[in-house]
Amino acid sequence: MRKFKFRLAFSAYTTLIGALSAVHESDLMLPLFHQMEELGYEVDAHLFTTLIRVGKVDIAWKFFHEMKADGLAPDDVTYTSMIGVLCKANRLDEAVELYEQMATIGKFHVYMLIKP
Repeated sequence: MRKFKFRLAFSAYTTLIGALSAVHESDLMLPLFHQMEELGYEVDAHLFTTLIRVGKVDIAWKFFHEMKADGLAPDDVTYTSMIGVLCKANRLDEAVELYEQMATIGKFHVYMLIKP
């Protein structure tokens, strides 16, 4: 893309990142995300959630915390995606901790839905 000196639209980047996320291709997805940042595109909560869903727990945590640092509030889907990634990685203590945090920040309806 840079080779041809044109700029992809925000929607083109998010579509590509979403497709790569769906097939767990973080090695291809992350450079696209960094290009977006370099070009000055503002990343939204939906895109952060897409990045979290890739399934690599360290990458997911990085984006979860980056999202919050950027002033974006994780929504129900973000929390449940992060909890799912943690559970799949067998990091159950962290998953339970995040699950319990949901109740303290007003995510009661999600908390009640997944409470055993």
